[in-house]
Amino acid sequence: MGRGITYGSSPGEAAALAGKTVMVVGAGNSVGQAALHLAKVAARVTIVARADSLAKSMSHYLIERIKDASNVDVLTDANVIAADGDVRLAAVVVRTRDEERRMPIDALFILIGGDP
Repeated sequence: MGRGITYGSSPGEAAALAGKTVMVVGAGNSVGQAALHLAKVAARVTIVARADSLAKSMSHYLIERIKDASNVDVLTDANVIAADGDVRLAAVVVRTRDEERRMPIDALFILIGGDP
């Protein structure tokens, strides 16, 4: 915590991420809202969801807005399995059904509920 990984998200954090690469973990409405808010300033936002679809826990209007956002990617059937960096977060490893890949990122927001 405090080095690029945040449990939750607040609107004030977006300004510091201008031009950065951001990842949001989860699949609920709060994830969709955070991703779209961050996408206004971040270069790229990636949503990582364990489920095979966002439709199971996210409102249709948010899913449609995410599809229309050119700088938002969605990885389903995926988990963040490792974080890497010295003083600050530099990358995470994401496992999908087909592969594991290291992804450079500047910030990781974890929005998986009040009781993770």
